[in-house]
Amino acid sequence: MKLQILKEIDNSYVREIATSYLELNVLIDEGNQIAIENKDLFVAAIKLYERGCHFFIRAGLICVIQNENRFQTHHKERSENFGKV
Repeated sequence: MKLQILKEIDNSYVREIATSYLELNVLIDEGNQIAIENKDLFVAAIKLYERGCHFFIRAGLICVIQNENRFQTHHKERSENFGKV
């Protein structure tokens, strides 16, 4: 799937997530049962983007950024909030 708007996305993670999300929805529209069962796969990433955040992966950690300011947390806070969106 090649859309011009996807080429304009600078962040490679965002571009791949957007492409994969569109591909998943095409499969859902086609009635693919595996895609239908996994329709919520991108909910967490979409919620981050809706809240003005983006993320990247560094050294095996997902780093979330909002308004160009990195969230700085202690390891304890990070583990307590792991997976929360």
